[in-house]
Amino acid sequence: MKKKIAVFTTGWCCEILSQFLTGMEQSLRPEKADIFLFLGYSMYSDSLANRKGDLNIFKLPDLHDFDAAVIFGSGLYFAGEPEAIIARSKEAGIPVIVQGSRFDDTYFIGSDNYTATIEMCRHLRASHSARDIIFLAGSADSLDSELRLKAVKDFLHENNEDSLLKEVFYTKWENAAVSKYISDFCTAGKPLPDVFICANDGLAMEACVSLEKYGISVPEQVLVPVSTI
Repeated sequence: MKKKIAVFTTGWCCEILSQFLTGMEQSLRPEKADIFLFLGYSMYSDSLANRKGDLNIFKLPDLHDFDAAVIFGSGLYFAGEPEAIIARSKEAGIPVIVQGSRFDDTYFIGSDNYTATIEMCRHLRASHSARDIIFLAGSADSLDSELRLKAVKDFLHENNEDSLLKEVFYTKWENAAVSKYISDFCTAGKPLPDVFICANDGLAMEACVSLEKYGISVPEQVLVPVSTI
């Protein structure tokens, strides 16, 4: 009998999600397993009612009918949702694999983004003499974004330079929030930091585009790296 694998996530990072699912399908092909994708498109800007309705798709499957559950954490940042899926999986007696975030009693797949961010900070300092930092974060309940922010803070603290982190701005993963932040920042005539560190590539690209609209060249006038690997 074919194994049944339930995958939970949102569609906001569809490019890497499609690669992840393709890899799963190829790896499971010899096992003759079927993948069932439970996908939502909820946003932080949604009303509570709309968000709850959209995320109800995660409650649709009876996990007793499945052999394993996979949470693609890069797209599932809503606090409480991964925990609820994990709890239901435990009750059903099936293993849980989580990509991108660590939870107790689950299997973890991901990169060491903490170390990578520390190394990025060292590179920015040694090769670019970057000091003043503004961090464009994702959301406060994103384990990935908060881990990268912690790495920046720890690097500065290690060097007794906590004050060099000039601001942390939570975008809630919305490019429009980055655009407005950069617009307000430039319109106010604030001095540029040496670097805008961004929690993912989407935020970084939007920062570059928005800065260019105000005649600010990247990387000549300000650096915009991505704090992930």
